[in-house]
Amino acid sequence: MGKLGAGKRFHRVLFFSYLLLVIYLMLFAFGRTKQWDTYQFSFTLTSIPLWIPKHFTMDIIEIWVFSLGNLLMFVPFGALLPINFPTACGKYGRSLLFFVAGITLMEFLQMITLLGSFDVEDILINAIGFSIGFLSWKISQKMKPPGRFVLFFILSVFAFTVLSLIGAEIINTIFFR
Repeated sequence: MGKLGAGKRFHRVLFFSYLLLVIYLMLFAFGRTKQWDTYQFSFTLTSIPLWIPKHFTMDIIEIWVFSLGNLLMFVPFGALLPINFPTACGKYGRSLLFFVAGITLMEFLQMITLLGSFDVEDILINAIGFSIGFLSWKISQKMKPPGRFVLFFILSVFAFTVLSLIGAEIINTIFFR
């Protein structure tokens, strides 16, 4: 690997710091150090676990925030993968493939270490979050002047998140209820 410029070094440090944070959250945070007695897994897609709350109780809000967090947690990967690895991950299909392989490995690690469960619905939500990040990054790259990148990225993430919630609601209503 040749020498990296300051901007590329910053992006690499940001990517690997974020990756370590994700690994920590997926394997050690949220009380995960209390191992389960058996492997926990779900290979069945029963719905897209995103929805728009119809009524508000503390339980509903807590579950909704967790699901939304599961989506938004992986948005940065959608931008950081192609920024850091443009040759391997510059195109959506390839970067999504790398991401899904990585997140599937993490879900598997959660299960075999008994620190969490393997859940295909989590992989789906994480992939949607990744896709939101990738699309927002692509759209924001075109903004002039470059200082507007962050603003357009945030606005795009918000818009795609709302569209994802609405889309999940429609799909769940048609196919899962």
